[in-house]
Amino acid sequence: MVTFGQQLRDALDRRHMDQGDLAALMDVSVRAVNDWVNDRAMPRNRMGALKKWAPELAGGEPPDPQEQEIAAMDWLTPAERDQWIKLYRARRAAPPPGRRAG
Repeated sequence: MVTFGQQLRDALDRRHMDQGDLAALMDVSVRAVNDWVNDRAMPRNRMGALKKWAPELAGGEPPDPQEQEIAAMDWLTPAERDQWIKLYRARRAAPPPGRRAG
């Protein structure tokens, strides 16, 4: 059985973040995050925020790695990032070249 700590480590890896990044994001100490990651403690007041940050912790689907890469392009404006993600989703949903939809 996968533990919460393992799920949290995987979520950090997918987002190219370390424990310090998550601690700053959640406004907790690095030690608190380290305790969560190593299954020594469970977040009490931050579980809702953690599940919003990483829906897969609540049983949802992990984010698409390509979309995460686009979202990390900090030289783009938020509107440009949204356009790139829309384009990516449209191309991913389209049938491969040479095949008909339907």
